[in-house]
Amino acid sequence: MMHKLMNKTMSFMTDAFAPKVNRVVNNPWVSAIQDAIMAALPLVFVGSIITMFALLKNIFSSIPDLSMTSDFSFGMYALVVVFLIPYFLMEKKGFGSQKLISGATSLVLFMMLLFPTITAEVKRLSSYLVLAQLACSCPC
Repeated sequence: MMHKLMNKTMSFMTDAFAPKVNRVVNNPWVSAIQDAIMAALPLVFVGSIITMFALLKNIFSSIPDLSMTSDFSFGMYALVVVFLIPYFLMEKKGFGSQKLISGATSLVLFMMLLFPTITAEVKRLSSYLVLAQLACSCPC
């Protein structure tokens, strides 16, 4: 009985489910998003390690506050992904010569859409505004 159920399940997975999933995964848009997230994943790891270290501040008060560093790394993650999605999309669509300009255009549009806020509690600019200022003042 279990053997028959297992064969039926495997048949469904290989004959019906896998072709549909392959169609979605082979879509250039989905594939570009997947590649961009995978390329930027180290920034998530850096931010997560800093966040875990910052949690120790609850136990040991002498540890410096690294929350801005964590916010910065996750904000940089957003900037990297915003650049890489159109970059990889142009590569997959066969427009390799347009990769950089499409990534840069996406980054500029993202920066234009940022809406800076000042929070009353901590009297600091949001991390997105800090990123925008950093990107605009970068001498590179």
